[in-house]
Amino acid sequence: MEINYFLSEKRRLKEVLIYLNEIKIIHYNNKNLIDFKSVNNEINEINETLLSLNKCIFLICEHNFVDDLIDITPDVSKHITYCTVCEYTRK
Repeated sequence: MEINYFLSEKRRLKEVLIYLNEIKIIHYNNKNLIDFKSVNNEINEINETLLSLNKCIFLICEHNFVDDLIDITPDVSKHITYCTVCEYTRK
């Protein structure tokens, strides 16, 4: 499969996670623990899927690594190396 499919799926799942985390907070605040656990299970499943997607993306990407300097604070910067295609960051 083409990497763009995996990248778009990753973006979509990350957006779903944002909404699920908001729902989780609402259920927790309303003391609705049954729905809270259900939403939490869904979040865990999506996180597992994202891990698998990241592995696939890493393996099929034709990486184009670049070195960059990012600002951590106004006085502190950090060197990073990342892929411009899949955004994988080298440790």
